Amino acid sequence: MSCKTPTLIILTLCAAGVASAASPRAQRATGRSFSVPIPSGFSWLNKPLGNRLDAEIARVGKAGGVLLKAEQRPKLTNPFVASIVILPAPGGESVNASVSNCKQTAQTMSQMVNATLQSASLIALAHGKACQWLLAGKDAAKPHRRGRGTVIAQGKDVWVVTCNFDARDSAGDSACKQVLAGWRFGNALKPTSDASLARPLNPRKRGSRPTWR
Repeated sequence: MSCKTPTLIILTLCAAGVASAASPRAQRATGRSFSVPIPSGFSWLNKPLGNRLDAEIARVGKAGGVLLKAEQRPKLTNPFVASIVILPAPGGESVNASVSNCKQTAQTMSQMVNATLQSASLIALAHGKACQWLLAGKDAAKPHRRGRGTVIAQGKDVWVVTCNFDARDSAGDSACKQVLAGWRFGNALKPTSDASLARPLNPRKRGSRPTWR
């Protein structure tokens, strides 16, 4: 099958090789300073699979993030396979400070990935308030593609959880909510020394650009 770069999400994920994911029995996936539950029907991609996903698996892992992928395509016409990508966002601690900051960041994000901003607001999670936005892709070939971004922060430890799913796929939507609800700060992984892997997520800082990469 072919894998075309999507317009909604910068991270390209295809279905190839998901069934042979590295940690099918794990209950939680661990990042540099956090852990999240692995939803039923999802795999934690944290080791090479020997296919086109390996570059993304390595990039996310080196950044201290987590990559989760649905093991099966939803039984829909022309479906979009769900994935959850967690990456660091240094400089983004002010995003959750106000609704206006949140909306500004969400609007910038939608422009960067050529998507339509459907909503942006502060939500309540177990660890505190978080900016969350919902984007819809503009690609006519994938009209049901959605991207939900959530900024989770503890002091200057800031992460963006990007849930990519088909609007008709309730399982993909539920998996996203499960990961957000089960987020826990703290684990033993060492931080990466490669600062180039982490991009700023603060629209108020001069020269910075919010990003999902």
